[in-house]
Amino acid sequence: LHWQSIHYKVLFFLRQSLGYHLRDASMNPTYENICQALKRFDDNKNQNFKSAITTLPNSESLKEAFSVLNRERNNVAHGTNSTLSFNDMKDRFSEAIQIIEILDTIMV
Repeated sequence: LHWQSIHYKVLFFLRQSLGYHLRDASMNPTYENICQALKRFDDNKNQNFKSAITTLPNSESLKEAFSVLNRERNNVAHGTNSTLSFNDMKDRFSEAIQIIEILDTIMV
């Protein structure tokens, strides 16, 4: 990409995002929230991201990993003990990382 096209995309994203907090304190990093933020930045990248995730054989499990990790984080933050074992948490984290890695390849 040419630097001017990247510059334009960033400016467009910032203009669209004025009045909207990209990182709202109450917004958990769910698959859906990642897609919404990505769509505001570049709908083509959003579509590419969704397509890359959907084609994976374990896509539903990967998306669920974010939900489980968010739920457990919220439980601990509000004084409730986690219901996951360390190994379960580690497995869910490994799944969530796969989505982040795909997002990284889409954004480059």
